[in-house]
Amino acid sequence: GGEAKGRGGSLSRRSSQGARAARPATAGARVTPSSTPKAAPKAAAEADAFAENGDKAERARKGRKRSAVSKPLVEDLQRPETLRTLESCLAQHCTQNLRSLLFHTDFKKHCAAVEVIASLVEDESSLQGVLDNLDLVLQWFAIRICEGNMQVLVKILDCVGGLADALKARGHSVTDYEAGCLLPCLVEKCGHNIDRIRQSYRELLTKLADVYSPKPLVLSLLQGTSSKNHRTKVVCVEVLEALYASHDSEFHSSKIIKEVASLIQERDVTLKNKALALLSAVYQNVGAGIWRYLSSVPEPVKATLEAKFKTLEPVAAASRTPGSAKRPGTAPAAPRTPSSERATPTSSLKFRASPARRGPA
Repeated sequence: GGEAKGRGGSLSRRSSQGARAARPATAGARVTPSSTPKAAPKAAAEADAFAENGDKAERARKGRKRSAVSKPLVEDLQRPETLRTLESCLAQHCTQNLRSLLFHTDFKKHCAAVEVIASLVEDESSLQGVLDNLDLVLQWFAIRICEGNMQVLVKILDCVGGLADALKARGHSVTDYEAGCLLPCLVEKCGHNIDRIRQSYRELLTKLADVYSPKPLVLSLLQGTSSKNHRTKVVCVEVLEALYASHDSEFHSSKIIKEVASLIQERDVTLKNKALALLSAVYQNVGAGIWRYLSSVPEPVKATLEAKFKTLEPVAAASRTPGSAKRPGTAPAAPRTPSSERATPTSSLKFRASPARRGPA
């Protein structure tokens, strides 16, 4: 009887152990790593995408109508209703998983969202979906940039640079409406207090000229020179100088040249020198023709420019063009010899006497 009782007890213990081993399958059990479905993350990653659609044209029409009434400001991007409106728009055109990353409260999810967008841009099969929703994507970038998280900012700047490369390779240009979703934010925020971030902004703003019309880009940067942040002013002038090398004709107007010349009166020495460098490049390109655009600048600015131009040699003998007579009297003698500055009065008298000798002939 005792032996049977022992066997019964042993059997009972084995049964209870078997029951405990089977418990993980119940609702309150701890799930082991082996029970986690491995295919789920991969399936979710494959699903992340923007849907191709034709709704952007209607959004652009409404956007232009709103802009005609009140010009959008960078400050508007930081309003909660702006983010809610954007989320409701994107909800129709992106997968649920991507939407949850885009509008999560955790910045790490935003980093993950940027990485997803970058991968979609690199893949030709998914790029069209990004292009069909490009205005919404650029708005999202602008909002996150304004939030100021460093990790998100670095990823966005890198992603936008890759996007510009992809658009250029495709021969695709950004419209005024699309550029207006992000460009004002890039211009205003380019004066970051960290050097390497400012450099990233400089490179990106310069690269945008490959996929966006240079003239409105130049005008946007010109607006940046009136920013309250002096570093923003400096970066904008640096980008303008870089753009002048390849898009010089876009600068040859009184509005642009006068705006740049006005920066010479700034107290910040770096900004003043950057403005002088840009105007010097213009002078070396067009010679005395630059004075057509500077007819009404203040006398102190004019004097500073005259002194600077004396040290420069105009390219392609621009000083010998018919318009060179408009150049101030001290300027023509400057390129010749270091001593020409002292000989200016004599040179000026000879210039006035010359017509008198030709008159009798």
